[in-house]
Amino acid sequence: MAKLLSTKEVAEYLGFTPLKIRKMRMRVNQNKFNFPKGIKIGSTFKYEKAEIDKWLQTCKVI
Repeated sequence: MAKLLSTKEVAEYLGFTPLKIRKMRMRVNQNKFNFPKGIKIGSTFKYEKAEIDKWLQTCKVI
């Protein structure tokens, strides 16, 4: 089973605020950040840690 992180946990993991994570997730910002899509469970969003780690790899600058 995939490890799921809350918005707050993702923010702590990446060193951002939860608000920044919410803004990066928004559809209007997808072209700018290409942030992984969340999984909506009830009224909360969860993120697969593996997807966050994969996204970090795409952010590397050569």
